[in-house]
Amino acid sequence: MICLLETKQRDEKIKDVAYELGYSNYVTVPPQGMSGGIAMLWKNSVCVSIISLSANLVDTQVEFNGISFYLSLVYGYPDPTQRNRLWETFERLSTNRNSPWLTMGDFNEIKGNAKKRGGPRRPERFFDDFRRMINI
Repeated sequence: MICLLETKQRDEKIKDVAYELGYSNYVTVPPQGMSGGIAMLWKNSVCVSIISLSANLVDTQVEFNGISFYLSLVYGYPDPTQRNRLWETFERLSTNRNSPWLTMGDFNEIKGNAKKRGGPRRPERFFDDFRRMINI
């Protein structure tokens, strides 16, 4: 499997790349304007079931060598006022998940000012919703 974020590419380009690399299956979320885009490529030895697709989330269930797990690819909203929508989605999903779950991607958020480089510090309470979501 290959998972790509911020592809900034349309479906046809991802299809060509998948073919060139020998991946027979793929799913894409097109970019919005000049940013974003998610692509997931996999070979026939991996079984992927797409649960949902959105501009910010590809949610799947993966089976490989007798192992089953959830895999969620994330491209967090660049607009900070929209991020809680994605955190709420994860909180809802977590209530029905009893198998291993891997989330990966660019959440466009950090856990606190200690991870921040440059720019003004943010009040610590601004990180509370993200911290809560990653601890579910």
